[in-house]
Amino acid sequence: WRRQSQIRELQTLLAQAHQQIQQQQQASAAVQGGVPEDEVVRRVEEAVAKAVAEADANNEEQLTDLLVCLGQEEQKVSALCEKLAGYGVDVEALLASIQPEEDEEGEDGDELR
Repeated sequence: WRRQSQIRELQTLLAQAHQQIQQQQQASAAVQGGVPEDEVVRRVEEAVAKAVAEADANNEEQLTDLLVCLGQEEQKVSALCEKLAGYGVDVEALLASIQPEEDEEGEDGDELR
């Protein structure tokens, strides 16, 4: 009879301990916003993927704008070369004299020292 009483008492203590663990887990989840870790990881991965896609789209747009500008500048150079050639200017020599100045500049347009 006494053993059964001890067993019931242990079962009650075990149930209470289990209930306390569940409450602590729920409180911990509430402190963390109630979002499971795998959900947080999924959301972060989605946010990263979205940011990368937006950055790629922005970079693609900027590249397209630069290519359009480059094409426009090439058209201007071509038109000016034709006009200068019509006035008897040696366009190839003129372009060659400009070329060394461009070679002395760094990638950011600053002259190398």
